[in-house]
Amino acid sequence: MQPCKVIIFGGTTEGRELARILADRGALVTVSVATELGAEMLGDISSEEEPGHFRTLVGRLNVEEMQGIIREFDICYDATHPYALEVTANLREACRKTGTQYIRVIRKEAERAESDIGQGDVLQSETAQDSGAVQQSETAQGSEAVQQSENAQDSEAVQQSETAQGSEAGQQSETAQGSEAVRQSETVRGSETVPKSESDQKSKAVQKPEDCQRSDFVILVRSAADAAAYLFGTKGNILLTTGSKELGAYAEIPRERMYVRVLPTHDSIAACEVAGIPHRNIIAMFGPFSQRMNEAMLEQYRISYLVTKEAGRNGGFEEKLQAAKRCGVKAIVIRRPEDSGVTVEEAAAMLRIP
Repeated sequence: MQPCKVIIFGGTTEGRELARILADRGALVTVSVATELGAEMLGDISSEEEPGHFRTLVGRLNVEEMQGIIREFDICYDATHPYALEVTANLREACRKTGTQYIRVIRKEAERAESDIGQGDVLQSETAQDSGAVQQSETAQGSEAVQQSENAQDSEAVQQSETAQGSEAGQQSETAQGSEAVRQSETVRGSETVPKSESDQKSKAVQKPEDCQRSDFVILVRSAADAAAYLFGTKGNILLTTGSKELGAYAEIPRERMYVRVLPTHDSIAACEVAGIPHRNIIAMFGPFSQRMNEAMLEQYRISYLVTKEAGRNGGFEEKLQAAKRCGVKAIVIRRPEDSGVTVEEAAAMLRIP
């Protein structure tokens, strides 16, 4: 009987773990990643007992291309990044059209660090139309949670972070896998309000986020656009740790304020150049990073605001929050989209090897 043929989309930690498990169990595993860096991160996953049970496909695919590949497999596992909404939608459509079994692999809820981002009051805001400046929003008393965020990263690894040109930061780095203890933060419900904005002006506008949550040092938003709208009316340096895909959302913010931590790839650095980020403000490193490394960068570049995604433990999310808290930096967190699926362990258990 022929071994089961499966394809896994995503160079995430979950995708790599699942590929290793299934290959070791004798399945014929193909992993599709978007970039060469994603393939590099896979390393040698081939089964030692059954060599040749693993292969890698590299390149970004549209729906039609996905269909052409997926029809060759028994099962399609979607282990793409939790913010890669478009890729997930395309995979679902491709599997539907080819009649291929689709399984969504997600991160454990316990890794979302809810205790740190808190459940602060929800703020409602209006559109700012005032002479190119973002005026501010008023506090809403509702408790509706912010649930949605946009896809900002490519479908590669959750661990995306990226390397510092400042030598001081580089010298203080250590692996995020170290034994450093992360202190638990206490959620403080914010009571500050933001003044009401003016509207109905026809000058160039930056929209304030429709709603956000805040605690003592964390601001929760739905998207990169909402994060940019909040930051537009602030002062101080900003460290973006959300990759290079949505730099355009921050176009209204002065470039000299922006420090961008991206993957050490040509495409990422080129995207920063296109966005007008000064070379001295581009930090090209591969993460995830320890709390101490994050603290070093926040101090090195005198950061006032840290923008991150709710990427979970594998993406170094906790270490970023704790570093921001210790350094007195506001953390702007783009909430993870709501998702449903199975864990790596559950996905592996669903496969019956002949």
